Amino acid sequence: MNEFDNVTVKNNTEITGITTINHAKRVQMNLTIAEYTVADLIDYGNSTRKLLTYDYIWRKIGLDKENFLSIAKSLILKGYVNSQDGIKVTRKWMDVFMIGDEWFDAFWFVRGEAYWPGAKKDAREKFIKVCKFYKPEFVIQCRDNYIRFMNHPDNGFRKVMGASVFLNLQTERFKEDWLGHLHRLKHPMEFLPKVARVDFDKQKVTELFT
Repeated sequence: MNEFDNVTVKNNTEITGITTINHAKRVQMNLTIAEYTVADLIDYGNSTRKLLTYDYIWRKIGLDKENFLSIAKSLILKGYVNSQDGIKVTRKWMDVFMIGDEWFDAFWFVRGEAYWPGAKKDAREKFIKVCKFYKPEFVIQCRDNYIRFMNHPDNGFRKVMGASVFLNLQTERFKEDWLGHLHRLKHPMEFLPKVARVDFDKQKVTELFT
């Protein structure tokens, strides 16, 4: 008997979530799209400290039993997933997406001081997750655009949002058009609704009130 013999599969799935695949990394790791999707879900579950089960993973992705077991076994054989102490991605998987501390520090600090409120550890985990799909230079540029917007006195926000909110991949606040928002603040007259000009003669005015 092996670890998969007692896996049960429910007839109805509860498919949720979106997986953005970094195909360059996927090819580098010699993974199929399905293998990458399963490993990415396990990685996400590990980051949220959720206790994962094979049934849970199956329901979220909606694979049938035969395909799921084949994928899970392949990930273990390739060294990207370990199920000896709970279902977790291995260091081999994490190293592919590892971002140096210098990149996170460049994001976290501005002129030598921490810019973001909230927990630094949680922010770093989300920064690494975002950098699986976007270059760190891009994320830092988005941060700079956000700072420029927040520095405007009429930005409408009382405080800086948490870094974990800014980096959330489901909402992608970091990709908002912060410079566009800033332009609207600086040039509000450009965005007033345009009113069509209507010319009335005496006859038209008389008809309106009769």
